[in-house]
Amino acid sequence: MVLLVGCATASSILDYKEISIDELAKNRSVYREKPPKYGFIIEGQITNDSSYGYLRIDNKIDVSMHENHSCGKYHKCSYNGEEYSLNDIRKRASDKRTITIYVSYYKGLDMYGGSWHLYADKIEGLMTMEEAAAYEAEKEAEAEAKRLAAAEADRYDPSKFTIVPSGYKPTSYTSIDLFTAVANAEKMPRITDNTHLPTAISMAEQTGMARVYGIYFYVSEVVFVSQNGTDIIFKTADNAISQNMKVDERSGLTAGQKVRLYYVISKHPLLEWHVRAIERL
Repeated sequence: MVLLVGCATASSILDYKEISIDELAKNRSVYREKPPKYGFIIEGQITNDSSYGYLRIDNKIDVSMHENHSCGKYHKCSYNGEEYSLNDIRKRASDKRTITIYVSYYKGLDMYGGSWHLYADKIEGLMTMEEAAAYEAEKEAEAEAKRLAAAEADRYDPSKFTIVPSGYKPTSYTSIDLFTAVANAEKMPRITDNTHLPTAISMAEQTGMARVYGIYFYVSEVVFVSQNGTDIIFKTADNAISQNMKVDERSGLTAGQKVRLYYVISKHPLLEWHVRAIERL
């Protein structure tokens, strides 16, 4: 699909030469001072963060639209009988599709009395609006399918748990042997984020961004040893190692009972182990 976006009053550029985005970006200050008498053919992807009046290509080059920048995000402009806007173009430029753009330098109107700017004359490779609508619907369907799959993966039977917090998401926890978890904890960095620790744990669990907060979310199959107030001890089935943790509730467990333990390790600034959920096996 070809979209002509050239300015009807501008002098026609007859010759275009292929150039890489990187080379054009490298020389743009030179071209703005002394533009060539030919245009360029560039290939890349139109990114969604294009600002008002511009198309951003590969996050490296901003290409102006004709009609003296009046073609805004939603404002419709017309050329050769076809209406378009930046928003239309972005919709028609799939994030998986390489677009070919014919660009050239024109003297634009600005506060400095007119300087040379890079404008788009022709765009090849765009989808039709119908194709764009179908593509957007496909992306939304894929996103919804992922959301439903994630929700299904996080479903659990509360009756199997002796402790389970609100907003609990099983998929946030990495399966690991308790011995390895202890070894990892000894090497973990101190959290530099100033967020209140319980808040940081909750945010990390809900967003799946544990690494950002410097927190380890682990799940291990362990054996319950004992609980004394808010102190609780678990060990590996082979008695290789035991670990004391903090818990906010009565566990309801008996010595020697095997459980699946969901817990959080943090260093904020002291190393701490917190029980999040306990599942009977």
